[in-house]
Amino acid sequence: MSSANRNYKSGEELLQSLIMNIRGIVKISQLYTNPLKPTLFKAAFWLWIILLSILILCRIPPFLLIIEIKDLLISLLPGILGFTIGGYSILIGFTQPELIKKISGPRKDSIFSLYQLASASFASNILIQAFVLIMAYLIHIITWIDLHKKVIFKSTDYLILLVNWAILSILLLGFITSIIVIIQLIVNVFNFSQLYHYNINKTHLDSLKDVKSNEIDSNI
Repeated sequence: MSSANRNYKSGEELLQSLIMNIRGIVKISQLYTNPLKPTLFKAAFWLWIILLSILILCRIPPFLLIIEIKDLLISLLPGILGFTIGGYSILIGFTQPELIKKISGPRKDSIFSLYQLASASFASNILIQAFVLIMAYLIHIITWIDLHKKVIFKSTDYLILLVNWAILSILLLGFITSIIVIIQLIVNVFNFSQLYHYNINKTHLDSLKDVKSNEIDSNI
């Protein structure tokens, strides 16, 4: 495992890997440059295309689905977001210092370490869920105004229909992505637990080797 990492060659290279705030999360996790790289997100994208096509072919009223999906997101996402933040807190606050040290070196193909990649992956999942939740609340406000106040356009206008389908498309993608993020989070937690397992047992094996080596040296 350690062979996958190397040491930083200079302080300048180390400084290049230090990217803060949301820009750092997006850069390290490749959320902007390659959002469909993980297989799960590719599956989410194609599932979105299929479901949206079915809804269009079946001529489902988009406004009714907007109401249903945004209510579902508002009721479910806060709990899911809390679970994700809890997993991220465990990663940052309760990880063995020796393990952090071993996975903090840059990888062979990147200036970013495995620890940075794991942290950015968790953080990007939280950002996605938070963005979808904010979007659901904004749509909730818009639909409330539409239902309780007089509007300029009639519900039969093509412009309103187009806007409804656009909102439904974005909301449906956000809903599917939020569900996929939960699966991605479980995979991330499992992968990190495997690293933890490997590090503990590798350290134990190394200590046994040192003991045997000392015994051989003492016998000589």
